[in-house]
Amino acid sequence: KMGQQVIPIGKKILIKQKKAITKTKSGLYLPETAQKNEYKGTVIGIGQSVQEIKIGDVVQYTEHCLPTRMQHNEEEHLLIQEGDVFAILVETIDV
Repeated sequence: KMGQQVIPIGKKILIKQKKAITKTKSGLYLPETAQKNEYKGTVIGIGQSVQEIKIGDVVQYTEHCLPTRMQHNEEEHLLIQEGDVFAILVETIDV
């Protein structure tokens, strides 16, 4: 079975979007209208001109960006501009 690899160019970033929360902590399912999009994702690919972001980073991007939706490994991913990312999210451990 053939797939398609997406290789971003320039200052573009390919991300796998974090899915909206569909269930509350108590187990109630939320209707789509109540689901909040988090505008976060894991970086899957970067263009050659991208400086501060690397593959594997979890990033927060602006909700006003105009992503291009692309299929990658049979899943929908987003192709966004580097300038639409405003933070890299790093897990911390409280000691």
